[in-house]
Amino acid sequence: MQSLGEKIRQARRDKGLTQEQLAQALFVSRQTVSNWENGKTEPDYQTLVRLSQKLGIEIVRTEETPAEAPPETPPEEPARQRDEGKARRLRLWLAAAAAAALANYQTTGHRQHVVEHGGVTVIEDCYNAGPDSMKAAIHAFGSMQRPAKGACRKIFIMGDMPVLGDYAPQAHYEAGQCAVREDIDIVICCGKHSVDAAKGAREACGRKKVYYFETKEEMADFLLPMIKKGDILWLKASRGMKLEEVLSRLYEHF
Repeated sequence: MQSLGEKIRQARRDKGLTQEQLAQALFVSRQTVSNWENGKTEPDYQTLVRLSQKLGIEIVRTEETPAEAPPETPPEEPARQRDEGKARRLRLWLAAAAAAALANYQTTGHRQHVVEHGGVTVIEDCYNAGPDSMKAAIHAFGSMQRPAKGACRKIFIMGDMPVLGDYAPQAHYEAGQCAVREDIDIVICCGKHSVDAAKGAREACGRKKVYYFETKEEMADFLLPMIKKGDILWLKASRGMKLEEVLSRLYEHF
């Protein structure tokens, strides 16, 4: 009976991937993948889902983690060890059941859709944007692990948030401040209202690279030549910004 780590190793090899390549796709280190495969650590719930999607297997549909119920621990084990073992298997089973349910889920309509193209990773998140979702996206991007220190640049492209009325200047200003306080290398602000985002970013941290463009055409003209293989881009804006036009140019460029 294969362990979870053995299943990950076998599925990775079947896909023709090295540990380094799988690590880059999941935004973790090669050592993390090695630890999974050797049984030293286990992926968390979100990573299990992404592993299922990346490797094209239902990692959790195994004899040792059935969907019907978590397995029991033999009664002869000491009470403490039995309880710890049961809790560990229950966590695995819960993560497994959720990952199996989501294994075939695909994001659509530019809602946090991850695209790997020409050596560049793009998170398409340009369908809707508000103050809370903008800050959540910024925090998620800042928390995303790099494959290796200095191996890539994280570029956040922030477009306008509509229908905010008198609150628009403050909302964009705060979003810009939020962006430069995260682990993000370059912040690009685009749109009429995003001038306040650029202002907030520059005032919060003068050391970060912050750029502002009034139109998406100007922004694309600047962005395309500067992108390098290995870069990770997150585009966040409302549907009205039509950043999918920038995405089309980007994919044609690489």
